[in-house]
Amino acid sequence: MKNALLTLLFILSGIASYAQDSIKVSYSQEPDTLVRQRFIDRYENVFMTKVPTRHMFKVGYQGSEVQGMGINFGYEYKLLPSLSFEAALFAQFSEYNEALADHLLHFNWKQVNIWVNAKARWYYNMNRRIKKGLNANNFSGPYIGFTYDQSVFLRYQYTNTNTGRIGLLYGLQSRFFNNGFVDFSVALFNKEAGANSYVEGSPAFWKPKNYVLGTNLNIGLAIGDWKKTKTAPFCDIIFCDELVKGQWKVQMPNISIGLKNQIVRTEVAYERKLGKIPLSMQGDIGFSLYNNNWFRSSPTRSTSVEGNLQLRYYFLRNFKERRGKSTSDLSGPYAGLLGGYNFNFIKSRYKYQPEFNQNIETRIWNTALLLGYQQRLFKRIFFDASLVYRKSFLVDDTYLGRQKPFLTSKMTMGFTF
Repeated sequence: MKNALLTLLFILSGIASYAQDSIKVSYSQEPDTLVRQRFIDRYENVFMTKVPTRHMFKVGYQGSEVQGMGINFGYEYKLLPSLSFEAALFAQFSEYNEALADHLLHFNWKQVNIWVNAKARWYYNMNRRIKKGLNANNFSGPYIGFTYDQSVFLRYQYTNTNTGRIGLLYGLQSRFFNNGFVDFSVALFNKEAGANSYVEGSPAFWKPKNYVLGTNLNIGLAIGDWKKTKTAPFCDIIFCDELVKGQWKVQMPNISIGLKNQIVRTEVAYERKLGKIPLSMQGDIGFSLYNNNWFRSSPTRSTSVEGNLQLRYYFLRNFKERRGKSTSDLSGPYAGLLGGYNFNFIKSRYKYQPEFNQNIETRIWNTALLLGYQQRLFKRIFFDASLVYRKSFLVDDTYLGRQKPFLTSKMTMGFTF
């Protein structure tokens, strides 16, 4: 009997085990509610700080009140992570920082001065940034430099052929996307590049009156030994989706300041969006000072203040908005109308011929048609370039309106607030 009970318990336990194994198990998958996100290093995508570079050919527009305006062709080579050397050829269209379109419209290669330049740059914080993983060995960053300019062809036969000039630089150079670069610097030179310096004798190196402090902007195309990288969408980098109703703009100043000669030019503007349509209104005030004391017996000072109102139409904004590529960020191509008023005052003094002293006041009404492109970058930087078809009217001119309209250009870089 006892054996029969044990056998029965064994059979029941086996049946129970079989019943448990026969239970069906099902599996299911649910989609993850977390959306995959892409993190963009905007600074790196624009300025290519983490792309190593050792060679770079540059072709750029150069504008400076000291070195003049023209096209600069340069080659820069990295000898050490913090040290580079550059050789350049500068086709100087003007001794002063004038509009590029004026000279291209009436271009004559016989009127171009040719300069050569040698430059050494010390990127003083490059090694530290490389160690921290913030930078690769390239040409992007602040620097301290030494430069030497020498003319090889001058369109006029000057009496002084000793036109070599040395300078100490402090600047910032950076790559801009795959094939762009920008270089802004402040330099102390031992002589100026204006026409008067060619006429005088060789200026003494040790005399402070022969030194001049000036700014220089060089912006253009760059080709090097880097591989083109896939950057994030343009608008993801420069905040195209930012809604901007108004902005203050301050131009980077153009200066040439010495004891004998001073030039200062700058501009402040405020731009305001008008309603929901792609229109904006801009008011700006520009100031320029030119003080010439090259010849102590006949100093000259010219001061100019100009105020303008612009109506701008960003004609591609609606097209971009429909494709989700932009909002009203006051960036993009535009067409515009300008009206303004300019006041000029020129004062000349002649020590030995006071009868020739002059105090000239000129008031001018300006009208213009504009076609340009403006771009905000990182909320605090802007670039604005335009072609300008301008007509001026002298207020005190007996033959009002005799001035002919002319085509010119304007390029501005600066900061927004």
